[in-house]
Amino acid sequence: MKPHDPTAVDDARWHAQERARRGEPEADPLDLRVARALRQAPPMALPPDFAARVATRARADAAANRIKNLKCAGDKPVFKPLTRYSSSRFIEL
Repeated sequence: MKPHDPTAVDDARWHAQERARRGEPEADPLDLRVARALRQAPPMALPPDFAARVATRARADAAANRIKNLKCAGDKPVFKPLTRYSSSRFIEL
């Protein structure tokens, strides 16, 4: 295995995670902990409409960002050419 070969590192990492997933005693303790946590997810008391709320909020945030981006894009061509800086003062165009 070459130390600079990224596929070799990924392959070794994958095997280490698989050992932890199987619960082998020689597996890395941190990998074992992660594997256990993934098998036993903590109980969550999410409201029944949680996914719908998140989707609604995401759509609202996306719409607000689109409007904000349009305002910012619109400011540049409309307001920037209205004034020009001269060496001594601003000149109205």
